[in-house]
Amino acid sequence: MSLRIGVLGPLEVTVDGRPVDIAGGRQRAVLAALVLSRPAVLGVDRLGALVVPGATGPDARNAAQTYVARLRRSLGAAAGHLRTRPPGYVLHVPSGSVDAEEFVALTAPRPGEPAVDALVRLDTALGLWRGAAYAEFPDLARAEAARLTQLRRDAEETRVELLAGLGRTAEAVAAASALVAADPGRDRAVRALASALAAAGRTAEALDAVRAHRDWLRDETGLDPSAAVLALQRRLLSDRASTVPTPGTPTRRTAGLIGRDADLGAVAALVEAGAGGIVTLVGSGGVGKTSLARACGPAWWVDLAAVGDPAAVAPAVAAAAGLVVEGRLADALAAWARGAEGLLVVDNCEHLVDAVHDVLVGLSLEDCPALRVLTTSRERIGLPGERVYVVDPLTAPDAVRLFTARASAADPGFAALTDPGFAARVGALCEALDRLPLAIELAAARAGTLTVDDLSRRLDARLVLLDAGPRGRPARHQTLRAVVDWSWRLLGEQERIAFARLHVFAAGIDLDAAEAVIGYGSLPAGSVAHVVAMLAERSLLTRPGSAGVGRYRMLASLRVYAAELLDPAADRELRLRHATHFAGLLEAAERGLSGPDEAAWVAVVEGALDDARQAWRWSRTHAPALAARIAGAVAFVGFWHLRADLLAWSTLTLPLRAARQAPGVLTGAAYAAWLDGDFTTAARIAREALDAGHAGAADLLGDIALIQGDLDGASTQYERAVAALPAGGAAQAIAAANLALPLAYRQDPAALPAAEAGLAAARATGNPSATAFALFALAEAHGDGNPAAAIAALDESLRLATAVGGRFVMGVARTAMVALRGRHGPPEPALALFAGAIRHWRTTGGRPMLIIALRNLVVLFARTGRDVPAVELAGALDVPSGVYGAEASRLAQALAAVRLRLPADTADEAWQRGRLRTADEAAAEALRHLPA
Repeated sequence: MSLRIGVLGPLEVTVDGRPVDIAGGRQRAVLAALVLSRPAVLGVDRLGALVVPGATGPDARNAAQTYVARLRRSLGAAAGHLRTRPPGYVLHVPSGSVDAEEFVALTAPRPGEPAVDALVRLDTALGLWRGAAYAEFPDLARAEAARLTQLRRDAEETRVELLAGLGRTAEAVAAASALVAADPGRDRAVRALASALAAAGRTAEALDAVRAHRDWLRDETGLDPSAAVLALQRRLLSDRASTVPTPGTPTRRTAGLIGRDADLGAVAALVEAGAGGIVTLVGSGGVGKTSLARACGPAWWVDLAAVGDPAAVAPAVAAAAGLVVEGRLADALAAWARGAEGLLVVDNCEHLVDAVHDVLVGLSLEDCPALRVLTTSRERIGLPGERVYVVDPLTAPDAVRLFTARASAADPGFAALTDPGFAARVGALCEALDRLPLAIELAAARAGTLTVDDLSRRLDARLVLLDAGPRGRPARHQTLRAVVDWSWRLLGEQERIAFARLHVFAAGIDLDAAEAVIGYGSLPAGSVAHVVAMLAERSLLTRPGSAGVGRYRMLASLRVYAAELLDPAADRELRLRHATHFAGLLEAAERGLSGPDEAAWVAVVEGALDDARQAWRWSRTHAPALAARIAGAVAFVGFWHLRADLLAWSTLTLPLRAARQAPGVLTGAAYAAWLDGDFTTAARIAREALDAGHAGAADLLGDIALIQGDLDGASTQYERAVAALPAGGAAQAIAAANLALPLAYRQDPAALPAAEAGLAAARATGNPSATAFALFALAEAHGDGNPAAAIAALDESLRLATAVGGRFVMGVARTAMVALRGRHGPPEPALALFAGAIRHWRTTGGRPMLIIALRNLVVLFARTGRDVPAVELAGALDVPSGVYGAEASRLAQALAAVRLRLPADTADEAWQRGRLRTADEAAAEALRHLPA
């Protein structure tokens, strides 16, 4: 029996490669004590005293014997390795059976060994560590743990030197940086880091590393650096003097990103090697993590800065990926990730680390070979396989370059590098700002209004030192707070008021919204535009550009600072104004969306959603009537644009009493249930809405009846809606178009004139969505009787719906079109079109519509001889359940033909396989049989 014991981390025991559970802390302590005493015999009295501190004499002996006996039982067949030898016990295993012994042997110097072989040997040795040595037994093994830890540090430092000697400087820098961060006073590690940086051509950073080590020694120990460190510093200074570029010498850089070439290369390499894991950029606020991430190339971009609710992280990722799915979001995200090819960036994760962790775990990244994930945060996400890249402040030369570039933009006469003395003062200013890009940009924006010397004197006087900020706050936050606090003190009274109030906005801020929300009291609305412009001038807001409606933005760190400036009563008043404004804006948009300017109002809604979400969330607790207004106002977009996340606002607002006074909330919640296939709930809520006076609910009841095959009930409800809805409006036109559908599905000749009347009413409104839907109804009325006219109507319907982002009409029109082409045109092109229709419903939600699309595909599968897939799909959908009219006849004929061609056993087996699949699983299987 081969017994192996691991003590480089929690105690670990294996017998013949299989783990053995040693239960009980004292049994584990007995084994650790025997390992420590090898190869000597450990006396029974001594063992008892070690395992039961304070025990002596017979008590110690009894304890030792008891726990040795239990340990032997745990070891089972390997118990023979624990032998009795007077005056106690000995652990008899071959050399190298304990990982600590193997580590010591592997790290022993081997003169003359090639560097490559030595590096492999050290990597193997360091790979044995799973945590702290003897982690469970800090008192029992204190001396041995310290010895092993020292050997580990020596091995790590030797490894860095080997990497640098082999020319692998990027790896050497990364490894040495980690060692120095863990122990800034470790002489050899600092020398290894500085040497690796110099070898990589980063002499200035090498000098910074030596300087930081010197400062740490002075502050923490009162000692000076070693002679070896001082000699290295002199050599680096000499090298730097011969290589510093003269002013005006061009250097390679990433456009718009100053001083990050090396970082960008390193991050790009990590990302490209990142199959099955993620790369996280970590660093202090304002250090430039987001800018570095943006420079990594095209990406699905998820900005969590405006997201405060952990539950909103998954929808935010889904929105970036083009997925809006209610109910099965985690499955949809995982399915998307498995097929995604490219980079997903999740930015500003620090306030939602747990939620981001859970969402990314759900993606099962190990099953996503072509997806790369990059996150930015102030701390690691904590995922297995996560690679962390620390984004440090700029080097001293790059900080000066950044200040010069930004100051020159603010003041074209600024030229810091023309005078060496002036350049030195700029460098001193950047050092005082900790070389943080955000802090530098805030200072540089004052160029032309304050001199560099004035800036430096005032910054030195006002900068709050690391130990002067609020207790418990990390030092990196205090540094950024100091810069913001300094900027705050330079503001006038109205600017301070505006800055404090603007934190209420979650995303971009236009002047109309700013005037309505923050323009009151001592800051009148008429002054807001001027004050906001001044804040942008001072880089406390981003600049809005030069054309169109300007949108300003407050950086997340500044918003947190500003939020702390208001007392609770003032903050409540501000949030009430914010929620009231966005409720009114969305209600105006709801009306506008029904008119000819729908596209413009869609843009308004999209631009307001981040703030609307924040306002709705706050209002649910503090102002329920406002929450109901906001949720009801976005229900139109929620349904017609298949935004299940917006419809969820209605569902979550429904329990509030105020929801009963906002029929739009009832309709939104009903549509949410309808899209999820819960027709019973949808009908119940729709009837409540009808009782509450929302005439449009009759149209929804018609939709529910129609999809369930109750054609007479659908006609009755549509007629009721047409009579009750405002004459000449888009909603009435849609209801009129709906009247044609039950007629078409029962193949009534009256369908065509009804559809034409609905289309005429829709065109009269000028509303794109109403017209697009009426064209779909016209196509259904033409049907198989005039497929050319039907396809022409669907082409126009798709064009109109696409122009306004109306994904519901886009989906139904596309489904109808491919079904027609599958029945009346060449079948192979129709198969390719069907793949697009199915993907549309899978990614946007709408389970009932997905099922309708799949039922049409059964017919096309049968037509093209894909008999087994046709039967499997029919089994999954339980055809002919829920099918009626002409569709039922087509499906019956198709399946009858298939069963004639297939052996009975084959058909039955295919049907049973299909019955075991959900609709989404059936869709995924169907896509395998369709052209990509």
